[in-house]
Amino acid sequence: MSDMIEVVIDSIRVSLMNQQRIVILRERGFDRYLAIFVGISEAEHLTIALQEVEIS
Repeated sequence: MSDMIEVVIDSIRVSLMNQQRIVILRERGFDRYLAIFVGISEAEHLTIALQEVEIS
């Protein structure tokens, strides 16, 4: 079984073709990327968390 690879969120983007949200993950310390498609609400929650905004 292989070891897990640590990644960080590089960016959150919106596809111009279909408005789908895409999270770009980058391997920590390397230039390898992985794009994953997420729902609108998941992308918004990730964006808020990355901006460190507190919601009361």
